[in-house]
Amino acid sequence: MSSSLSDPIHLPGNTLEGGGQLVRLALCLSSITGIPIHITNIRGRRPAGGGLKAQHVTCAKWLARACDAKVEGLEKGSRELTFSPGNDGRWFDKETRTGNRIIRYVRISQSSTGSIGLVLQAILPFLLLSSPSGTSYPMTIHLEIIGGTNVSHSPSYEYISQVLLPALENIGIPPISTSLQSRGWSVGGQKTGGMTFLITPLAEGACLSPFSLTSNKNPEHDTPMAIDKIEISIIAPREARKLIRRETRDLLAQTFPDVPAEIILDEDSQHAKRLYLLVVAHASNADGRHRLGRDWLYDRKITNVPVATKDLVHTVVGQLSVEVYSGSSADEYLQDQLIVFQALARGKTVVTPGTEKKKGSLHAQTARWVASEMLGVTFDEEDGSCVGVGYVAGSRSKREENQKENLDDVAETVDGLHLRP
Repeated sequence: MSSSLSDPIHLPGNTLEGGGQLVRLALCLSSITGIPIHITNIRGRRPAGGGLKAQHVTCAKWLARACDAKVEGLEKGSRELTFSPGNDGRWFDKETRTGNRIIRYVRISQSSTGSIGLVLQAILPFLLLSSPSGTSYPMTIHLEIIGGTNVSHSPSYEYISQVLLPALENIGIPPISTSLQSRGWSVGGQKTGGMTFLITPLAEGACLSPFSLTSNKNPEHDTPMAIDKIEISIIAPREARKLIRRETRDLLAQTFPDVPAEIILDEDSQHAKRLYLLVVAHASNADGRHRLGRDWLYDRKITNVPVATKDLVHTVVGQLSVEVYSGSSADEYLQDQLIVFQALARGKTVVTPGTEKKKGSLHAQTARWVASEMLGVTFDEEDGSCVGVGYVAGSRSKREENQKENLDDVAETVDGLHLRP
């Protein structure tokens, strides 16, 4: 960590995963805490040359506005970025009041199919922890994001609604609801879509409480513990859906005998190149109910539909099987999205890694590194624990007030001194 709040923390952007995860999390934590950052060699491990993508610029611009940050290098393709938060900016577009509740509206629009899920990843902790209403009235944030809802290598609308948001509620975050306006695809011709979220921030002065997502593995058998059911979501062209339905049901019956499987979404993707499958296992243990999900927006060349659908199904179900039998209560995708909340929570949190990847994915390792560099927290790679800093919701809103009080104290001291001219 930097020895002075005025000195930006240097984060080499080619560390570990060396991609956008580092940039998004660093901007997120900087905006929440007020710690300035200087990122160099941005996305330095990306083969296409690195630098900021349009999605990163969108996130940085919104967060800069929200915390009145001074920014250098904020342009597409930039390989270096300095972000220095100021006092509170204006993070919402308009405000209304319904009864005794304040509703604040935020709209973030991307002209391309940049992942809505990744934009959400960058700004959600800020909205939860740094956006008090400033009044005694409760507040709801109406967040609308335009971009891609189904984008390769990014959280889909289905994964967010079925896995991520229930997990956040499970760790103590007020329930977040979401709805799909329209689909935005990164394959089969780029098309923007939209998602809406209703978010209740933590009350001013509150902290995220300690949480625990411990092993879901039955220690006496090489089997998962209490897998209650499996839910299937399919989005594919009409000619592929029947194949995916049959192949998925058959393979799940072989992989998870006696566990009921239900198709909860069977939708026409309206394009031959758009094949998407999400499979979610519902499990329970002493820590409560958990969901493990694996999905894939098929991104290989399709020359034979039956071959492609079989590849899709076997890959997704195979990955889910690894997740379930590894014993983690959070899948690989979810683990790296919980790290920011572990770092900011009050006290010890635990997200037990599975036996397959004790250190977690490279994305998770990168997220832990950023949190450690900026907040000074440490993570135990054996049990997935972290003692968070106990960030107090609304702390940023007090900064300007505290600075004014400090200036008033200085003025009173000066007035009390009988200085000679």
